[in-house]
Amino acid sequence: MAKNLHSLAYVSPSFPATPLVFEQNEILGLVELGVDVTILSCRRSPSAILHSFAQQLVPLTRYFSASHFLLGLVRLATRHPICLLSVMWCVIKAIISQPGRVSKYVGSFALAVSFYQDGCRQKWQWIHADFSQGSATTAWFLSQFLNIPFSSLSHAFDIYSNKPGVRESPGFYAQKMKQSRLIFVEHEFGAKILQQQLPFDIQDKLQIQRLSVRTNEISAMPFPNSIRDGYILALGTLVEKKGFDLLVRAIQILVQDGADLRCAIWGDGPEREYLQSLIADYDLESRIQLHGAYNQDKLAEILRGSLFLVMPSRVDSWGDIDGTPTVLFEAMSAARPVVSTDVSGIPEVVKNGFNGTIVPQNDSQKLSAAIFEFVKDLEHARQLGVNARSYCERSHSHLVVSQNLIDQISACL
Repeated sequence: MAKNLHSLAYVSPSFPATPLVFEQNEILGLVELGVDVTILSCRRSPSAILHSFAQQLVPLTRYFSASHFLLGLVRLATRHPICLLSVMWCVIKAIISQPGRVSKYVGSFALAVSFYQDGCRQKWQWIHADFSQGSATTAWFLSQFLNIPFSSLSHAFDIYSNKPGVRESPGFYAQKMKQSRLIFVEHEFGAKILQQQLPFDIQDKLQIQRLSVRTNEISAMPFPNSIRDGYILALGTLVEKKGFDLLVRAIQILVQDGADLRCAIWGDGPEREYLQSLIADYDLESRIQLHGAYNQDKLAEILRGSLFLVMPSRVDSWGDIDGTPTVLFEAMSAARPVVSTDVSGIPEVVKNGFNGTIVPQNDSQKLSAAIFEFVKDLEHARQLGVNARSYCERSHSHLVVSQNLIDQISACL
């Protein structure tokens, strides 16, 4: 008979991490639903923004400790020497097959040993990792030390990226996935790709775990009365796969055709200078503003002034693409429709004519046409925004999504 999940170790790539709002939403949902969660953070970033809604998670978080590592190493060598040697041999083989990731493999081993003491004290039932690369490797090693099951959630780069050194060797990755009790993927598209990459059938352990939004905090907002009362909104890290250069070109097409509109792009990243120069080349400084990084505390204000969200995601030079960007759910939760592209899991949540519009990636002409359809018929955009809010409440509330995680894990206990 299945037990209820009540104690969980949640391995995070980094807490706090400014962009990992979806992860923090999920953990908050678990806590609100009564699960005793310990966050095991693989990194600590002093420059990361700690969003106010996630403040309550700080006391739940553990980081690498040199003293805990040494104590854990001694206790594992005393209590479970065969297991310790087995994991160490796994690390050595991984380094031999992929020397460029030596720091990653050794780091995961060190983290697992350091967290071993917490696991002995807190008697976790399960270890769950967000992302299926380094954080999942830490979860895998720790699960062997504690003899409890583990799972991981795959998103985007950990399925798609071909950039050298980003992903673990195929053999090591397959071994880890085979040892996991459950494999979560945030969308059906990624699940199919992952199944193709692995040399064994994962259907018996594969589950879809959607991203979530705090619908109780991001409420439906009044829709602007006219195009001049609002702006076209884009949110996200300024990197190639987000496709914001396509948005700039689409706005340029619309302005050339006489459209009177404004666009606000919030976020920061390596493509900021390129985008700024592109905006200048098209003489769009009065039309498009790059506002830089933002705190979640400001998100409601940003969404309130928007007409709709544009997320022109694309496959980047290394094959990496978005999974289902959190900003889609945040905009829809505020009753704003979305214009996005036909990549990855996005068409699974943005439905043409229901809560938004999907266009082909890398096509600024069709992107501009989709934007114009909303601009010329704001009432239609408003109705799609109402549908979007309803969809988020039903399928992507952080409590709904976290309950799914609890149910799937509980069924395996």
